[in-house]
Amino acid sequence: MSIGVARILGAQDRRQDARRSVDKQLQLNARAIRDSILSRLNMDQIEIESGSLPITRERIRAKLRLVK
Repeated sequence: MSIGVARILGAQDRRQDARRSVDKQLQLNARAIRDSILSRLNMDQIEIESGSLPITRERIRAKLRLVK
């Protein structure tokens, strides 16, 4: 294997590692946001509205289940 090929392969590996790291961080952030929202949904008083259409706890929980 030539030095040029080895450099290209090394650069590709580093990019893949960086992508994996970013993907993992995004998953952790999504879980943290989901957990935060779920903990707030457990509070007695909650009023979330989207325009004039109220969003129920059940609808939010159903949407949050999709994030894993």
